[in-house]
Amino acid sequence: MLCRQYCVATSLDEVAASLSAGGDGAKIIGGGTDLVIRLSKTCRQKGPELLVDVSGIPELRGIELVDGQVSIGAATTMSEIAHSDLVVRFAPCLAQAAEAVATLQIRNVATIGGNLANASPAADTVPALMAAQAEVDIVGPEGPRAITVASLATGPGKTSLTPLEIITRVRVPAMADGEGQAFVKMGRRKALSISIVNAAACVGRAGTSVTHARLALGAVAPVVMLSLEVGGLLEGVVPDAEVWAAVEECIAQEVQPIDDIRGGAAYRRSMA
Repeated sequence: MLCRQYCVATSLDEVAASLSAGGDGAKIIGGGTDLVIRLSKTCRQKGPELLVDVSGIPELRGIELVDGQVSIGAATTMSEIAHSDLVVRFAPCLAQAAEAVATLQIRNVATIGGNLANASPAADTVPALMAAQAEVDIVGPEGPRAITVASLATGPGKTSLTPLEIITRVRVPAMADGEGQAFVKMGRRKALSISIVNAAACVGRAGTSVTHARLALGAVAPVVMLSLEVGGLLEGVVPDAEVWAAVEECIAQEVQPIDDIRGGAAYRRSMA
């Protein structure tokens, strides 16, 4: 069995109480698209004592524009994000990334909070969120706190969350005037494919000069990486062939790809 008990929480207070009572044997479930697969592989040994379903909690749903930021509930689905007028207008790279996740059926249940908490180096929404300088709101026994998306994952499948903490919202700064954003993904096919390499970029311009540039790359290191060096190379210049060659060399040196069943390290480095 996947778990011994299943609790459908209706409030954050109920989540906190359930997690506290369940201790190390309790896990949060939203869409379950990653968690259920992982549990199905281990259930013959021992699954969690308690699964706490947070998908129906009102505070964890919805998309709104607040103080110049697109605020997205952690239980909001990929489909909702991909087709949100607010996200498409103010955080287009995130809309593109959400649309690239798996298949329509999975996007209809997979949540942005789960994509972050799963801490996969190949997660599609994470490069977009990092390039856009997004933050996550977290609640736990010590009260609320906010951290950058870039500081959430600490390794493959590992985060800086404590056992009783939960992601409540993701806040993405609205795209600035003169800025462009884009997300690209390379997989074995166009749908139902884990990224071999993915990337998101946010670039600002004044005339022909670059005012700022942020590039985040996935599936090329133990965690999604934000290339600080690339921003330094592009800021304040008019890019030419020499600059782009320097950018390419910089990325090749920064990435730390591995060989796996989806692609080799050398191929990933070249594609990045």
